Amino acid sequence: MGSSSRAFVRGLGSLLLCATLAPGVCSQHSSKQALEEQPTACRIESIDFEDWQASQLLNSSVKLIIVPQLGGRLMQVVFDGHPYLFVNPRYKGRYFPPSEAQGKHRWFNYGGDKIWPLPEGDPDEHHWPGPLPDPLDDGDYSFKILSEASPCSIRLDGPPDPKTGLQYSREISWDSQSPQIRFHAIMKNIVDHPIQWSIQSVTQYDTNDPQNPGDYSREFCPVVALLLANPTPWIPSGSPCLWAST
Repeated sequence: MGSSSRAFVRGLGSLLLCATLAPGVCSQHSSKQALEEQPTACRIESIDFEDWQASQLLNSSVKLIIVPQLGGRLMQVVFDGHPYLFVNPRYKGRYFPPSEAQGKHRWFNYGGDKIWPLPEGDPDEHHWPGPLPDPLDDGDYSFKILSEASPCSIRLDGPPDPKTGLQYSREISWDSQSPQIRFHAIMKNIVDHPIQWSIQSVTQYDTNDPQNPGDYSREFCPVVALLLANPTPWIPSGSPCLWAST
């Protein structure tokens, strides 16, 4: 039995004891104590993260940190006390709006997890020439709480991008007692004619060697699930990674 379960049993035990010895004296106090000692539900909190204004989404298993200003990025995922995503130390606490970044003719790599258009390629109406500073990647996204009861859920809405004709939204949901995270990405056509785009989620993992922070692990590769009508596993030559298709 876990510590949270033991805490709940202790609270229940005190309720039974009060009911037996002095039901009119301590039942209200013990009921409140028992509720406070129940397992932690999913929560949403405003925090300061690396000098950015952020929102923290958490439950008893996992913690997510979102910085809406940075293109709606999920900047960190912490599981079992370990942070998994890369946060660029060069830009911690800094923000370059698309207009300012375009003036510098450069893209600022904050790290984290974000969504980009596909296909990438030449700068024409059929390709996204990224990564580049634009409202999709660097825009200030709004943050809205959809539900604070399990499953908890939030929504991020980005500004419109006239060059691609796209506007992005992203919904993230999670339960109270599970490390599973669910993402729902939405593309909206903001122009008055049909357009054709796809979407990709781009995640930067922190693969630094804990014993030697100046180096990185060459043994890392996530499991990739390919959702295809006729799935055929593709394994790069010499790759130590595990690839899966479903």
